[in-house]
Amino acid sequence: MRGAPAGGLGWPDGDLVVVSPHFDDAAFSLGGTIAALTRAGRRVRVLTVFGGDPESPAPPDEWAARTDFATEGEEVQARRAEDERACAILGAEAVWLSFSERTPAEEIAGAVRARLEGAGAVVVPGFPCTHTDHLEAAEAVLSDPPSGARLGLYVEQPYAMWRLLSERPAVGNRRQNLASLALRRPRTARLQRPVPPPGLTELVQEPADWRALPVTARDRAAKCRAIAAYTSQMRVLSKFVYLGIGLYERQWGGEAVALLSSRA
Repeated sequence: MRGAPAGGLGWPDGDLVVVSPHFDDAAFSLGGTIAALTRAGRRVRVLTVFGGDPESPAPPDEWAARTDFATEGEEVQARRAEDERACAILGAEAVWLSFSERTPAEEIAGAVRARLEGAGAVVVPGFPCTHTDHLEAAEAVLSDPPSGARLGLYVEQPYAMWRLLSERPAVGNRRQNLASLALRRPRTARLQRPVPPPGLTELVQEPADWRALPVTARDRAAKCRAIAAYTSQMRVLSKFVYLGIGLYERQWGGEAVALLSSRA
């Protein structure tokens, strides 16, 4: 059912934990929903899995090098500060794990589960999950779900938007997709239909009931401010990202979550 408001999706009691593979994924994907829920008095924790080691002297990866960091530790320190500012804007609590893509999956899964204790709902990346780290973060939760928590998937931004509007879109034609989004044509709505990757589908073992989460202008503005707080990333990303995500969510009806039917 599309059109259910962020606060009326049927969120269970207890904390909502948004599992964010990297520092900015939760804000890009669910910033408006997080702002709406915390403004209504709900507690939201943003758990960043691949938070990195702030003391690491290792050289930065290719992406971080583009943001002018000299070491991996320097990048982590700066990005943690950005994440703290972004989460404060959204009213959420920032929680960081110090893993990198080199960490064994078993170690990641155990640490993630320990940080989910007491959660009423946990949402993880669900579509398109084309980034290996995003898939691993989702699998860490879904392969051994926390007891008593309602699980859910969310559509990842800007990845879902890039799927339609990058220079080499995964589906359709960029110019046609942009026109379809701007004009809200049914064709693009069909292209937006979330289909989790096979690895997640096998773990979930039930159809995902995707719902749009429309939010107020106030909460959309909070989302934009939170995204802007990731200054190191926005130096590399095009300012088009705001417009692209806005068009995508306007066509879909808001941000997107699929709460699964049963608790773990």
